Amino acid sequence: MSDNNILNSIKLVNKLVKSLSTVSNYSNAEIKRNQEAAILNLSSYTWKFDIVPCFYTVSGFYLIPDGSGNWKATNPLIDQNNTSTTNINYEGKVLQLIRNLKYWNTNFASPKISSYLFEVIVINFVKSRSMLDNYIDYNIRDFFNYLQNAILYDINDPKAIDGNINNLTYEQRLKISTKAKFCYEIALTAIDFEINQSNQEKAIENWSKIFGDKFPPYE
Repeated sequence: MSDNNILNSIKLVNKLVKSLSTVSNYSNAEIKRNQEAAILNLSSYTWKFDIVPCFYTVSGFYLIPDGSGNWKATNPLIDQNNTSTTNINYEGKVLQLIRNLKYWNTNFASPKISSYLFEVIVINFVKSRSMLDNYIDYNIRDFFNYLQNAILYDINDPKAIDGNINNLTYEQRLKISTKAKFCYEIALTAIDFEINQSNQEKAIENWSKIFGDKFPPYE
């Protein structure tokens, strides 16, 4: 409890970490950097589990730690339905797009966008279009063009619980916008090499500038 007899979410996460550290077959438990979850590491696998304490309310939503000792409202069922419905409406092309773009956000965005906010942005991008292209590289190109503008503004919670969920500072938004603009221009170049110049090697070389050296090499 805190001094005002309200359950402190950070203290609860700390307690959870302490309890998890005694479980056998796990290498260690630690607090996630944003202090919203406990991270559990398996001893025999590289998998990591984010464990988030939550409470279900009579109002139909859940309370989870906000990283500063307080609690924030959420309802993952609404988010899950939003994603799955959008994927169905866009012929099953959304989930792979989210996975590819989240890889970029995790490894190459600077600063990184929170996973939830990023997924909302991707879904908003998809819904802004009447259809997605059959080729995912075109959709990735167009997403970066969308991101460079969208990240500069407030972004509403699709659950209509939290209001604006873009808590990035103006400087952070500007840096991400600049990086997205760079990626958009590189994607344009990559697609031009592939489609107009029939130069697959140069196309892959440019995609690697966006997705790093793990991008499949030219063979």
